[in-house]
Amino acid sequence: MTAIASSIDKFILIIGRFSRWLIIPMVLITFSVVILRYGFGFGRVWLQELIIYFHATFFMLGISYSLNKNAHVRVDVFKANFSEATIHIIEILGSLLFIMPVTFLIFYKSLPYVQQSFVILESSPDAGGLPGRFLLKALIPLFSFLVFIQALANIWQNLTRLTNTNTNTNTNTNTNTNTNTNTNTNTNTNKSLKITKTQD
Repeated sequence: MTAIASSIDKFILIIGRFSRWLIIPMVLITFSVVILRYGFGFGRVWLQELIIYFHATFFMLGISYSLNKNAHVRVDVFKANFSEATIHIIEILGSLLFIMPVTFLIFYKSLPYVQQSFVILESSPDAGGLPGRFLLKALIPLFSFLVFIQALANIWQNLTRLTNTNTNTNTNTNTNTNTNTNTNTNTNTNKSLKITKTQD
């Protein structure tokens, strides 16, 4: 299972590295649209829609990458007071109770919607728009799938860390116990030697 979680991480990293490059053409096209429209009075619907396509693809593919990097915005008011083990438990429950059910629901409910779009090869409703709107809609189940598998990987990784944390805690406890026992034994031995020398 560790190997599967590691493979998922690597796959999501590849997706994330690809998606971040979409920012460059999106910014360039946006800049071009503004210059052409306000500088030369030239505008095209397909250029404006292309910005939406790049923007949507960047975000829909990048969500799983953000989850992988733990980069989503959080309000960790209580986290500072939690132990490491408690944090891992919260991460596991969050993935199980929130991320996975929601992404599964989105995936399941979006399939008929996307299927219908593919059947009719849906295109832009605006004249001069892009023809591949069905491809844009396909990002909905794809995003759900990517976030779902990343949540699975996160669960396994947090379970592993939780196990290691408990193991380390038990090891440290046993070490401290043995150290205290040895210290007490040495102290008692030294006391006995002193008493014996005094009697002599």
